[in-house]
Amino acid sequence: MKKAWFWDRIAGLDLGELILKEDMLIVTVRRGVELKVENPIAWDTNLLTIDGYDGGRDYTIDLRSIYTIHRVYELKRRRIQQLPEKTRGKLLQKYRVREKSRVDDLLHKAARQLANRTNIFEDLRGFKENVAGTKSRSMNRQNSNMTT
Repeated sequence: MKKAWFWDRIAGLDLGELILKEDMLIVTVRRGVELKVENPIAWDTNLLTIDGYDGGRDYTIDLRSIYTIHRVYELKRRRIQQLPEKTRGKLLQKYRVREKSRVDDLLHKAARQLANRTNIFEDLRGFKENVAGTKSRSMNRQNSNMTT
């Protein structure tokens, strides 16, 4: 087998799975990739900010504008829901798209600030479920805004 034409090409790679088809045999290979961490920075997410620390310097990304957009549209939806059904549906759709576009733009700008570094974020999986038992309406709204 070592005299096969492809042996030099796959030398040093791990053999993957073999896929047998009617007219051919496909041999897959894997190459190990070394994870390279450069300039790591750890981030902590809060309701109004994302705070980072790289061992020598503190960073803060302000999220108040995103929180404000969510709050403004929440109040608009509250007023719209009192309108007749035909008007309500069109307006809710209009403002849903508008809110999403504005928030996506701000999140894209924040992501561009993070793009050149190795970022380590806290794990928020299950956060919403852990705090869902609160009885406070305002706290539930804050938690909902936090994880969207």
